[in-house]
Amino acid sequence: MMKSLLNSSEGNDLVLMRRSAHSIKGNARDLGAVELAEICARIEVISASGAAPDTAEIETARVALEAAIAELRSICRIGV
Repeated sequence: MMKSLLNSSEGNDLVLMRRSAHSIKGNARDLGAVELAEICARIEVISASGAAPDTAEIETARVALEAAIAELRSICRIGV
């Protein structure tokens, strides 16, 4: 889904961006990645309004996803 979000940002596809952000938001909430969910909620709202989120916001989501993955790996002791 993050790849779809990044691609939608590059192509300025607001429909795909909103859908991708919505999916990531839900998954992030399910996993307890609150920061990522909040970032994606902002991206979802902005793209649904017909505006393109700042590229920095998309990058912030990517970084938050990487942090959430690292935390989950640590918790599950995957790759440690």
